[in-house]
Amino acid sequence: ALLPRAVALQPSFKELHLELFAKDPEIHHVVQNFSNPYDIRPNFKNYPHSNLLPEFFTEILDILHMEGMPRFIVEVGSLHGHSAIQMATVLDKLQMTEVPILCIDPFTGDTNMWASYQQDQSVGGWVNIIDGRMTVFDQFMANVQFAVNRSVSKYHILPFQATSTVGAR
Repeated sequence: ALLPRAVALQPSFKELHLELFAKDPEIHHVVQNFSNPYDIRPNFKNYPHSNLLPEFFTEILDILHMEGMPRFIVEVGSLHGHSAIQMATVLDKLQMTEVPILCIDPFTGDTNMWASYQQDQSVGGWVNIIDGRMTVFDQFMANVQFAVNRSVSKYHILPFQATSTVGAR
């Protein structure tokens, strides 16, 4: 009884895409077909707090190698997508081009972003508010779309716009 549950916890990219968006990614890929309504440009230098280095992720994969390589990755708190893109890049270099990375984030910005963006230049430089909302999701999608269209497999990164509590269910 445990094995079917374990297999269910390691969905393929296509299975996840169908579950989240009710569309076959070969017909309508949520990242590749992102319409970018605010014309947000990809930006990989603006957000200074990405801490996941490719070397660190590679070390984690080396440790996991004893148990078999990952078939499914969950990232909780994705913001602009830099860490997910780093992971996808490393996975591609290791020929693991179809390991899904589920990026769970409400994409609303955190308390510090809302409280500090007008007074703190270091925060204001990477916060963008249009129509009364932060464009965190739009920046995430613009960054991931850029990476998918140029360098990483389209079978990795999937956004799940939800809180961590909802994502855990």
